[in-house]
Amino acid sequence: MAKGLVLSLIAISLLAFASNVENYYKIDAEVVSSKDGYITVIDETNEVWSLYAEGLQEKDTIRIKFDENHTTNRIDDIIVDYEKP
Repeated sequence: MAKGLVLSLIAISLLAFASNVENYYKIDAEVVSSKDGYITVIDETNEVWSLYAEGLQEKDTIRIKFDENHTTNRIDDIIVDYEKP
């Protein structure tokens, strides 16, 4: 009985940890428009994204960091950061 309880607690702990893991990925994109710090970019897969970023202009390349939002659909991914490589 005690062994089963311990195994159940371990399984629950692992599931809780797995659900809190954030999965990030980065992808390069080119700035296609920039106005008042609001930029629009097209990434390597031809997806269009918009974000606020200072000091960028058209034709600049940036690397965007996304949180995959625990889904397989990229449409609901969240931009969390960017860098200019």
